[in-house]
Amino acid sequence: VINVGTINNTNNQLNIKTKLSFHQILDINDIHFANAINIYNESFPSNEKQPIPLIKKRITDSTSNLFVGLLNEDVICMALLWDFKELEFVLLDYMAVAKEYKTISSALYYLNISLIR
Repeated sequence: VINVGTINNTNNQLNIKTKLSFHQILDINDIHFANAINIYNESFPSNEKQPIPLIKKRITDSTSNLFVGLLNEDVICMALLWDFKELEFVLLDYMAVAKEYKTISSALYYLNISLIR
């Protein structure tokens, strides 16, 4: 869990602290899986996306890791990573933010996260 300041979208003022947490989806029946896939579908053109059954298989077979960012229990971002067990790194395959969080205020918000780390 990362404590972050929120940005008020009406006047770009920094508000009280809230919590952004990251959750790994280990099971495609996880409550947040569908929201992650919705963000994925709205963020990438069809010619750049993997089929959803393939993503489900990669998660089920543990060849990929799916993470979601939760803000007040809402999924606001997702990241799909290739997990190369024999190597000491992972490869970011897809990363996306929900469209309602893609404003200039949100850019400041995420910059704030990186500065807090």
